[in-house]
Amino acid sequence: MSVASTYKKVIFSYLRDKVQKRIQSWDNKFLSRAGKKVLIKSVVQALLAYTMNVFLIPVGICQDIERAISKFWWRSNSNKGIHWLSWDKLSMHKSRGGMGFRDFSDFNLTCEDSLVGKIFKTRYYANGNFLSATLGSNPSYIWRSVLESQILVQAGARRLVGNSSQISILKDPWLVDDVQPFVESQQPCLVGKMVQSLMKVDVCEWDAKVITDVLTTRDQDLVWKIPLATDLESDDYYWRKEST
Repeated sequence: MSVASTYKKVIFSYLRDKVQKRIQSWDNKFLSRAGKKVLIKSVVQALLAYTMNVFLIPVGICQDIERAISKFWWRSNSNKGIHWLSWDKLSMHKSRGGMGFRDFSDFNLTCEDSLVGKIFKTRYYANGNFLSATLGSNPSYIWRSVLESQILVQAGARRLVGNSSQISILKDPWLVDDVQPFVESQQPCLVGKMVQSLMKVDVCEWDAKVITDVLTTRDQDLVWKIPLATDLESDDYYWRKEST
């Protein structure tokens, strides 16, 4: 283990200690299985939520926390209990036979209007967005942690075309395509332009002439599949992988 890894594990060991201390306070109580489930999901997992949304916690710390929770789950009063299922099974969704406990390694990791969002944008992706950001030079540990989630977010995050004034034609994932949601056309006239440039003036309707002139056949076909709604005021993000 490197010196840096050891140092990080020491720094974040307070999370493990906090969880273990909380669990120990419940050891002498007669808790049903349902009661234990509520405590694990509503108390223990909540203790780590803020920190894990900002920092990438060492895998060793995550595993220690998961072991502590697993022991608490299977323990019966003073008995250690038998671990009938592994943590991988317990962390599965209920529909798949698990208990739905949080897998901390997966959970371990924006609101661009927040102070930290503005700082990251100015420092690491001033001319783009989080989905196109790079590690940059001399990145902070927090930024390295946040960027670990980029690949996952890129796989399912898409822009919903509303008023189309906030969606960059070239830099945002707004096309309805699971593999390549970005526009492939490289016309110079598209640089710095928003999706509203592909619409008729003051009308919520695609401009067929403009689209034909500046987009490739592939991009054109995908644009025509995008429904336009007059009741959508903002260009929000949505998750492509699930309808909910």
